[in-house]
Amino acid sequence: MIESQMLLFNDAPERVTEAIKTLNDSTVLLPNYEDFVRQLGTKLTTLAPGTVILGAVPNAAAIDEVSALLRTHLNQAQACGFGMGGDALATLSVPLAVNVKAQQRALLATYNNGPRFSDVRRGTAEQLVLETELGPGPVSPFHVTAALVSHRASTSYYLLQNAHHLQRPGASLMEGAEQLRLIVRLAAESKRTQVLLGSYGVLFRWLSIPEIVESVSACVLKPYDMGDTGEEKIFRGLLNTYDKLLPWDGKAQLLANADNVHFAVSGCPFRLRKWLLDSLILAKARGLAGLSGKLLGDTGPLDAEQRAAWKDFQCVRKLRQPFQQSVPKPVESEGKKKRFPRSLKRPDVGFAAA
Repeated sequence: MIESQMLLFNDAPERVTEAIKTLNDSTVLLPNYEDFVRQLGTKLTTLAPGTVILGAVPNAAAIDEVSALLRTHLNQAQACGFGMGGDALATLSVPLAVNVKAQQRALLATYNNGPRFSDVRRGTAEQLVLETELGPGPVSPFHVTAALVSHRASTSYYLLQNAHHLQRPGASLMEGAEQLRLIVRLAAESKRTQVLLGSYGVLFRWLSIPEIVESVSACVLKPYDMGDTGEEKIFRGLLNTYDKLLPWDGKAQLLANADNVHFAVSGCPFRLRKWLLDSLILAKARGLAGLSGKLLGDTGPLDAEQRAAWKDFQCVRKLRQPFQQSVPKPVESEGKKKRFPRSLKRPDVGFAAA
């Protein structure tokens, strides 16, 4: 190695390296997040087999952590006599494809190929295909997949990560809804519960469709709201924990600037951790002794990240807003009988089957 290459490496203090390892290995265990996993786990072990559960989370990091925590929850529930345990949960990933038909084929293939560890109650996949062909009516790849899924004796639940991939970029909302309908049909026919974990933006759009809302069970991972006294206390407590954990080159910065920090990530702990990890990595790259306010400013979330976080925050708030419907007062007719004005009529649902 030549001298100029050696000069590119800065040996940062050990406490910076240790802090990076700690953040990489950490799991977000805050009340909102524990509650979210408990809700998912309870829905899995309580609702009827064949239910579809939509879990809305902020990003890929949240999807990975929730998946691991959900398996732990199921194991704990089994130890208490509830459910089939974490081994009954098969984790799949929604594939990407160039068009809707190709994606449906890839999605069915994903179900067919996994999980490898699961036992099939009667025969092999080939025998199941033959049984389906001998039955009445035309054979379709969907029915073959549903038969295979229903015969996997040791798999009771399916967890589909990256469910937002069902909504292809630039595709219409109805296309994504059609993909979701396929999974709803598969769940109902196979009697196997499906959990779809995906990003806020896409899942919230699906939940604006009345048919989708009524055919699934929704579960939303809430960011922390500084306008709520209880949630503000928790978020400030998180910042205080980071202030004590992280190596600072001077005074700790997070709790002292809680409002600005919350504004940058809109109360999302996953985005906050990503920000702090970026700051630590920059400190290590520069060979610095620790973090500072300037370093946090240099690595703060980009405008696009802040807008995405704010949009997610607003969507969560709007999703749980009380529904208000104004009903017109009755008017008096000539015969003293009360009647409603002609303008009152049932609103159109506005959902066209794809």
